Amino acid sequence: MTPEDIQDLFKRTDGVLLPGPGDGDDEPVLTDEERQYRIAHLRAVLLEAHNAWVSGSEDLDRIAEKLGDGSRHPLWRSPIGASGILSFFLGILPTPGLRPLLRSHALRLIGNSCADTDENRARVVESGRIHAIIELLYDDSLLPFVIPVLYNVLVDYEPVQLQASEAGLSQKLMEILGGPRLEACRLYVNLICKILALLITQEPESRNGPPATPLILLSVATNRQHPVDLEDFSGLAAVALAYLTHESFQKYILAGLPLLLTAFSMSYTHFDPEQAQDPDDAAQLRQVRNAFVPVLADISALPDFVPGLNQGGAGLLTHPIFQTLQSWLHGPPAHANLQTAACLALGNLARNDVTCVMFVRDAQVHQPLINLLSRCLNTDTTSNAQLTHAALSFLKNLAIPAPNKPQLGRLLEPNMLPRLWSTWGDSQPQTQFTAVSLGRLLLVGCPPNVRRLCAPLSLDPDSPAHDRSNLHVLTALFERSDAEPTKMEAARAVATVCRILHSTPVSPVLPDDASIPSGAHVTKRAKRDSTSLAEQTTIFRTETHTSFSPSSAQGLSPVTSMPQSPESHSSASTTSTASSQTRRARFYSAHDLAIPLSFLIKQTRFPALRSEAWFVLALMCRSADGARVVQAALQSFEACRALVESVTGRDMADGHDLLLAASSSPPAEGQEDAPNSHVRSGSDGFGSGSGLSAASGIGMGIEGLGLGSLEPQQVDPATQANMARIDRENGLCMVAELVKNHSADLLPLRKNIYEQLLLTGGELVLHAREDNVGNAETPLGGGGSVMSPSQMMQQQMQMGGNVINISTGYDTNMGGMGAVGFDNIRDWSTQ
Repeated sequence: MTPEDIQDLFKRTDGVLLPGPGDGDDEPVLTDEERQYRIAHLRAVLLEAHNAWVSGSEDLDRIAEKLGDGSRHPLWRSPIGASGILSFFLGILPTPGLRPLLRSHALRLIGNSCADTDENRARVVESGRIHAIIELLYDDSLLPFVIPVLYNVLVDYEPVQLQASEAGLSQKLMEILGGPRLEACRLYVNLICKILALLITQEPESRNGPPATPLILLSVATNRQHPVDLEDFSGLAAVALAYLTHESFQKYILAGLPLLLTAFSMSYTHFDPEQAQDPDDAAQLRQVRNAFVPVLADISALPDFVPGLNQGGAGLLTHPIFQTLQSWLHGPPAHANLQTAACLALGNLARNDVTCVMFVRDAQVHQPLINLLSRCLNTDTTSNAQLTHAALSFLKNLAIPAPNKPQLGRLLEPNMLPRLWSTWGDSQPQTQFTAVSLGRLLLVGCPPNVRRLCAPLSLDPDSPAHDRSNLHVLTALFERSDAEPTKMEAARAVATVCRILHSTPVSPVLPDDASIPSGAHVTKRAKRDSTSLAEQTTIFRTETHTSFSPSSAQGLSPVTSMPQSPESHSSASTTSTASSQTRRARFYSAHDLAIPLSFLIKQTRFPALRSEAWFVLALMCRSADGARVVQAALQSFEACRALVESVTGRDMADGHDLLLAASSSPPAEGQEDAPNSHVRSGSDGFGSGSGLSAASGIGMGIEGLGLGSLEPQQVDPATQANMARIDRENGLCMVAELVKNHSADLLPLRKNIYEQLLLTGGELVLHAREDNVGNAETPLGGGGSVMSPSQMMQQQMQMGGNVINISTGYDTNMGGMGAVGFDNIRDWSTQ
């Protein structure tokens, strides 16, 4: 067949079936007869080509040209492969000294035949000739052919992509883009980017690809002498970011980090998707802008993100990387992705106290952060969710060191964090959780911020807002939220407020003119949380008692022991204490805090948080106002079971048995308010080894536990046994206070349970001490011989006991970040 006959053959249109309206195929197809006809005639062409090759005739060049032209028609590609023509030209392609014209036409035939035809791509894989095609990249004159051929062969076909990656295709392409040969293929830059994007999807490429690939691509994209257009910029940046999702390439680009920041900035300053003529180009640019954010977040988490500097060093604030990121925080609203990335990157730098303090004190980075957050929140809709979350996460790191907390107090204003706590923020649950967690961190150890949270929303007594505070907004979120992490953080924030009120002077936190008047009682909603009707109706008497012992109102510092004697206080101190109690009582009457506190002690997922709650409740029991809140928190059946479990070490089922035993043993006639006449030890450990007379217990005060010598301490929550001991002793301190100073508020059932807990817990403490000292007759409880549980209880009630704090390492990022976050966000519950 002559070249003209071949040309006429490709004009044939017989046997073509056009797709009908109901056909699933979108393209026309050949009948079986037509397919066989074409294959047979192409085999005749193959015979002519083989003869020309053997004879060395240049007729093969014209045959290859006509076949290359014909392969552009989709319905001829499969017959070309089935006839053996594709395999023939794949076979002669690597021949040394092959005529350039023949080689170029052979490449055209291969590339066109493989377009959208997987069966022909499979023939390329089987032939192993992908290596030969890649080697042709050395010839600049062949680049216009080789690059399109490679793309046609690789696209949508993973086996050949894997083969090309293993053959080092990306290395060959980087040699072109990273050197003077770039000028020879500028028209094909976008196609090269598409090829690289296919290669990086293969696992070997992340291991074997040239480490400098992202740097070379970004260098071409940001070259000011040879600027690229929007399409090429987006393609170069997109594939560079695809490579940078792998850690091996992230480490290499640290040396060229300014180039990455420049490319990100140029995506905003040099290109505008609104001015793009092609909608696809505009869409790709937006995708590139979004892709920069997680990549920069990952890279900033690496230890050497700021090269040559120790994080927190004096030169950090003058480093170009820091200054660039800081400048992004001041950008316009349209640069939201730049600001999000800056928050994440700077947040990853702020992973130690020194750096965090320096960021706030010297660099004042919190000011633009707060402004960004204000801009995001003061809208009618919850827009910029990613930026809001990133800013909150950065602020969480900054809020950990104590010196920074007052500087960030503005975040507790009604239009800031409380707006996210309100129903306005319910559509962003992850962001809302982060906002609650940040609010809690701002409160920890910072009375001025607690004052901000608890202050009336209006100082005008006639305003409805005068009866509400931002703490109301937080507790309302606790009540309506179904997300356990959010409820947990809100409850911890409530516990933090209570801890501040009972461990620091009250007047600076609750000034008299800012107290919120209300007739609401702290237990107004406690019954909702009860799981036992009997408990709902029999725990407390209906009357309240306003008299209290001055000694029980002392605030407790988490690092100092409790005052041992009320006689040591001056009259001025007593007056101040009474005033503090009054303010706290008014505050507690306006805020229903019992349910969040009860939630902390009932949850079992995080034992460290339960320990934190026992410590706070034990602090609160030192004053009459706090004790009433504690009583309300313990009102529910499950809360009491949790107390039994913490004191006795038994599981919840055993706690249930104890409650049932107590409720099934009514007091004898004439002893309605007293415990059972005798509580004896049994095989289960509930009860003391020595009997306790109810009458003597009432007359002399319930006997102490002998914990007066204990000092508040912090323990490692990882030491489970130590946590259990501290929980038991804090629980006993709390129960002893309730029984000693507030027994009139308890009905017989709960009073009986508490007295049994004192006996059981006292015996457990005694046994633990005996185990610690062995057989030595070391005095326990302050001197003399080893005390009995009754003697220990007597000393506890006389000396008041001490509360033990447990520092938690609880991770506030419960449930995952869904959105982009940083590598390490710290959380100190006791700072």
